[in-house]
Amino acid sequence: MSKINSSFKAVVFDLFGTLADEPTSKSIITNQIISAKFNIPYGEFEKYWQDSVIDRLSGSLESAHTYFSVMLSELGITVDSSLIDFAVNARRLFATEVLQPRESAIHSISELKRLGFQIGMVSNCGIEIVEAWQNSKFPSLIDHSILSAKVGLIKPDPQIYSLVCECLKINANECLYIGDGGDWELTGAESFGMTAALLQTAYELPEEVSYKLEALNWQGLKIENLGQVTELLQ
Repeated sequence: MSKINSSFKAVVFDLFGTLADEPTSKSIITNQIISAKFNIPYGEFEKYWQDSVIDRLSGSLESAHTYFSVMLSELGITVDSSLIDFAVNARRLFATEVLQPRESAIHSISELKRLGFQIGMVSNCGIEIVEAWQNSKFPSLIDHSILSAKVGLIKPDPQIYSLVCECLKINANECLYIGDGGDWELTGAESFGMTAALLQTAYELPEEVSYKLEALNWQGLKIENLGQVTELLQ
């Protein structure tokens, strides 16, 4: 692992697969329960879920309730309103469960703050994560967090990196970005002018490969654990 010779002022992290565990398996289980309640074959539910990923991550639908209402309407399915409430609550419970910082994240961020670095976070996430965010442990750890469904921007859009830099009051070249390579986030960060490092993690499920293709061929900086972030900077 190479050290960086630079005057960084901030470290910006990805959320899931980086500061928190990858939520894919829990999301699948939650959606299987919801699809059964809606009496929709899971394959059909999952196809709609994946096809509507931009709507979910950009927050174009103002709430989880609206999302499920639109889903059922477009699929031509009528259910009792209590089942929509059930689905909303299931996704909220999912969000609460997955918004748990890794112990390594807590230690790494604490050390970075001790060394004088600002901490940012940029995540592609759904509205249920936005709703659960303030009640999680993350706001006390992170100086400025950018949640895609809240700001209407999705990585690797350069505007989302610009927004976190603006919040941190730094230039892009003063920022180190750390992520697991989802959604081409590392390429997006470097294209914007940041230095990016891949946190190498094992895939929990085969489904993860489809949105972490960048990680398979990343030729830039790499770290094996979050404890190595401070090693890069010292």
